[in-house]
Amino acid sequence: MKKQAVNPKPSPKGGFPGGIWPLFMVSFLEGGALMAVELLAAKLVAPYYGNSIYVWSAVLGTTLGGLAIGYYLGGLLAGGSNARRWLQRSLLASVFVTALLPLSSTGILSLSMGIDQLQAGIILSCFLILTPPLLLFGMVSPLVIRLAAPTPEASGRATGLVYGISTLGGIMATFLYAFQLMPYWGLRVSCWITAALLLCAVFFSLWGNIRSLVSKH
Repeated sequence: MKKQAVNPKPSPKGGFPGGIWPLFMVSFLEGGALMAVELLAAKLVAPYYGNSIYVWSAVLGTTLGGLAIGYYLGGLLAGGSNARRWLQRSLLASVFVTALLPLSSTGILSLSMGIDQLQAGIILSCFLILTPPLLLFGMVSPLVIRLAAPTPEASGRATGLVYGISTLGGIMATFLYAFQLMPYWGLRVSCWITAALLLCAVFFSLWGNIRSLVSKH
């Protein structure tokens, strides 16, 4: 009688060395950074273009556009064998982009003031300021889901957890930045704090590598 093949039990650690909890920390920090950058961008634009509906529409539209591109790219990269490496690269790039936001936004906004049409200047400024970090943030979730799901059957649960944790981080960051950091510490320091949080996310994405190095010694 032919024996029926038995599929091995999937590992609860998924495809990430050291377990999946570091991936959830990455999602939490990335979600917080996403909302922080969105708020910071609106306040950076305000001295040049005010707080009108034009500004907020451009900020929100550019945010969604950058995330959409990032989700698509992250999904493409998640299908390969280097998902963990791409996650680390996207997070590291977001650290530098966010830390340089006060400097880059000043240059972009100063140049945009030469555009005669108000709406065009606002849209172009928000596009150039927000697209790089939001694209990188968008890449994170598909890559995290790929690493957190040990099997295709577990992808639904992993997706729900990743987006839920990321949204929780965004909620907490919204209140923290709006009520504490931005009013009392200013925009420049708030950008650097956000970059520091993203650097912590890089650390968690490297958790498996760090754990392996420590165990060898």
